[in-house]
Amino acid sequence: MKRTILASLMLITVGARAGSLVVDPLPAEVRAGDPVTVTGRVVGVGPLDLVFLLDRSGSIDTQEAQAQRDYALALADGLAHDTGSVMSAIVTHAGSAGVVLPLSGSGQAVHAAIQTLAPSGGTSCVSCGLRLA
Repeated sequence: MKRTILASLMLITVGARAGSLVVDPLPAEVRAGDPVTVTGRVVGVGPLDLVFLLDRSGSIDTQEAQAQRDYALALADGLAHDTGSVMSAIVTHAGSAGVVLPLSGSGQAVHAAIQTLAPSGGTSCVSCGLRLA
């Protein structure tokens, strides 16, 4: 039986460096194990500070977490980190929120931080993550 997985990932632009990020439309459904291609571009004036807010709660299983990571990695790897024009932070939420990576201009650091994420269980406090982001 195939199970439909919807990636739960929020992107938030913050601060004085808040440029605009345009992400091209995604498929309505993403199945665990399917490759995900995300294309987008930074538009507007100025650099971009971006916070990836990812769900680590018990409401997602291992396959859903992998789909979420794949989507975040595809997007992060396509951004112009290491040029000074894009900085990204990684924030997660479950029963509480935490900063996995503060704002960084290193594409390698952003990739590594996303790669390490796994579900931690517990409740889902999305508002905690939004406040922290």
